[in-house]
Amino acid sequence: MTMYAALFGILRACDAPPSAFVVVTLFFTVVGLGQKLLFKGRRPGIASIIVGACFFVGLYMFYEAAFGVAAREHFFAPYDPVEGAFCGAILGYLVGLPISGVLLVIGMLRNRQRRFKGPEQAEKAST
Repeated sequence: MTMYAALFGILRACDAPPSAFVVVTLFFTVVGLGQKLLFKGRRPGIASIIVGACFFVGLYMFYEAAFGVAAREHFFAPYDPVEGAFCGAILGYLVGLPISGVLLVIGMLRNRQRRFKGPEQAEKAST
């Protein structure tokens, strides 16, 4: 939640339009889900790259279908799907770094909690 609050604060300070809030929030969420689901969470960097590239190609296709040629002039739609994949891969990796850090800290806290509570109580708390 703190990461989203900081993200919204940055977007608000930049006077971003409401569509930017939706796209950026969706991008962060999709990259985070991709890190947990792809490769069973073992390769978060590669998962972020793949999800980022796919997200931007999908975003381009959505804007192209919805707005046609006008999509090329929109701020969030890249001019070409190849450029979208390349930029999405880079941005996916950059967005994935803080998400990986947050997930790493959460995992460390869970392990610490299990050590202090014991395995039986930790299983009861997680369910």
